[in-house]
Amino acid sequence: TPHIRRSDLAMLHDILPGRIDPESSEAYLYRKVLFGAHDGAGERDNARCRSLQLILTIAGRIAARPTPEQVRWALFDAKPGAFGDALEADRLRWEAYQTHDLLQLAFASLLRLSVEELRTGGVDLTFRDLVAASSNKIVEALPGAGNQTWSEFVAANTDAEVATLARALARIPTNGMPRESIAGALTMIGALQARVDARPDLAAEIEAVFSRGDGRGFARSIRSELAFLRTYNGVGIGNLAPELFADRIIRRHSEVAMLKFARQRDYTFLFEATDGRLRYRADYAPVLTTPRLGPAITFLVDLRLLDADGLTVRGQDWLGAL
Repeated sequence: TPHIRRSDLAMLHDILPGRIDPESSEAYLYRKVLFGAHDGAGERDNARCRSLQLILTIAGRIAARPTPEQVRWALFDAKPGAFGDALEADRLRWEAYQTHDLLQLAFASLLRLSVEELRTGGVDLTFRDLVAASSNKIVEALPGAGNQTWSEFVAANTDAEVATLARALARIPTNGMPRESIAGALTMIGALQARVDARPDLAAEIEAVFSRGDGRGFARSIRSELAFLRTYNGVGIGNLAPELFADRIIRRHSEVAMLKFARQRDYTFLFEATDGRLRYRADYAPVLTTPRLGPAITFLVDLRLLDADGLTVRGQDWLGAL
């Protein structure tokens, strides 16, 4: 049986992309392919190039190697046109993506609430019982909003700090669902709807990019979920909450888990139904998705366009040439 020593593996270090000579023809070709400057480049290549330009611009502004989270928030918080007219469509597309992702984080946090109700309740609950228990937690966490309609709640949270709410939801303790996290989830949903309602450009981008669903409740997105919420604009939160949990949280989880099991044999149920009662099965931690910003930043570092201090001289020249 052949063996290999650690010293042999260490020799492979020189073939890593970060070891490419930045002045070599290999690095030149690497840059051309990455930035879509090669023969046969299409719109996907051009879109990737513009996303890399956005990353380079952010690095130059903060004078540091940005993290994926910093890139996402910089594009989400930027004023329209802050990155120039040529990159505005792509910046807006990233803002729409982040808005969608934040909404799914908030919905996932409400699913976490229902899972916690099953885990700590001590008894198996019927579907109706779980909907009621989860809805009551919402009303208890938002006592001041008890008599508000959904549209009034949205208007009251127009200026909510979405970034602060999102970071708190991503750090919910393993056991338990704090009252402030429950309130934060609904507050963030309201703030995101207010953002989209106030921004025709963002609303149009969401309409263009995301699905409305297939009519059977599948393929939901920020587009379908905001449409659902708007139908309850004149309804009090106490009456909206049961509909939200029944149709968009608890039943939705079962549908998605069933599809994954049927198509991929992947068992992802957080609770199981037996004789009309739901039984807790597994914990759940809401997370944001992970677009490939991390690898993109690494590629830029490999090419010596970025370093710990942000844009390198080569990076400044390359960005200027773009």
